Amino acid sequence: MESRERQRYLRASTLPELLVAMVLAGLVLFFAYEGLGLLQKRLGISRQESGNWQLLRSHALIENLVWKADSIRASETELLFYSSGIPSDTVYISGGAIKYRKNGSDETLFKKAVMKAETYSAEGVGLMKSLDILLPDSGNDTLLLHYDTETSTYIETLYRIDSQQDGL
Repeated sequence: MESRERQRYLRASTLPELLVAMVLAGLVLFFAYEGLGLLQKRLGISRQESGNWQLLRSHALIENLVWKADSIRASETELLFYSSGIPSDTVYISGGAIKYRKNGSDETLFKKAVMKAETYSAEGVGLMKSLDILLPDSGNDTLLLHYDTETSTYIETLYRIDSQQDGL
C-alpha cells in the first residue's frame, strides 16, 4: 500500500515530455529574441526620423530668426538678432555645436556644425549679410544651409553709394 502512495507522489516527466518542453521553450525564446531585434530596429529608425525632424525644425527656426530680425550682428562665435533695436535672440557656437539662446534658456540646434557669417564691415563685429551653416554627414557629404538677410540688398546698395561718394 505504501508503495502505491509513493508512486503517486513521485511521478516524474518522461524523456519525450522533457524533449517536447525543451523544443517549445526554445521556440518561444527564439521568437522573443527575434521580436526584440525587430523592435530595436524600429526604434533605431525612429531615432533617425527624430533626427531629421530636429534638423528641419532647427533650419526653420534660424530661417525665421533671419527673416524677422531688423538687423543681425555677427562675430566669430555668435549672432545677435535685433528686433526693434533690442537684441532678442542669440545663436552661438559652443563645443562644435550651434546653440540657440532666448530668455536665458539654451537649446542645441545642430551638433558638429560650422557657422560662417559674411558681414558688411571688416571689423570683428558687423552687420550680417549672409550665413552659411555646414553640417558634415556620416559619409563624405556636407549639408550646406545658406541664409540671406532680407536687408542685404538694401545695405549693399548703401555701401555702394558710400564708396562712390568716398571716391569723388
